Amino acid sequence: MQEAMIELVRLSSQAPGYIQYGLALLGLAIILAGWRGYRLWFSMLITSLAGMWGLVYGNQYGVSPLVAGLLAALGAGSVSLAMTRLIIFGVGGWLAGQLARLVFQEWANPLICFFAGGLLSVLLFKSVVRLVTGGIGVLLLSLGARWVKIEDDVLVLSEWWRKLGLDSVAWAWLLGTFVAAFVQWVFDKGIDWWRARREAAKKKASEKKEVVAQAA
Repeated sequence: MQEAMIELVRLSSQAPGYIQYGLALLGLAIILAGWRGYRLWFSMLITSLAGMWGLVYGNQYGVSPLVAGLLAALGAGSVSLAMTRLIIFGVGGWLAGQLARLVFQEWANPLICFFAGGLLSVLLFKSVVRLVTGGIGVLLLSLGARWVKIEDDVLVLSEWWRKLGLDSVAWAWLLGTFVAAFVQWVFDKGIDWWRARREAAKKKASEKKEVVAQAA
């Protein structure tokens, strides 16, 4: 996992500016609308990963990478919604394992943490979707805004964040995940309140029109 993150940070730092801005904006969108658009986000993620897998490994199966990528993306995209709860189970178990390793290093059993976190994720589906989408959004925002960099093949936070007292990339990401989930909850509550006010105003206007019509 560490090697994959280092490669992601290296690729994002070498990407053109418009790609970095796009990653940051996409991260903000996922942070704000994670729960409301989780079907879209998960479908995009599964389809993209499957397409990249086909492009990379298509030659090993005697198939053109373009054809393999297209077929893999279409196949995975067609069942992406059915795989949502399975993904939440796996990601929730992984997050539980990472959190246990950070907090209880000596007593954290990877297998127990994974299955306990996975089961809890299924029971608390909505909350865990917010955490997962918040974590993905924070990751993309960090890559786009260059909040993480590489020093001596080790991931470190940028100077601005270290001045705030954040030294560990893992702790910063976990903290950002919970903050993003809370921001998403507040955003959802705000939208629900606005919709309720709008529906109440429409109902009140409709009742007023009926009263005027009856009086006429």
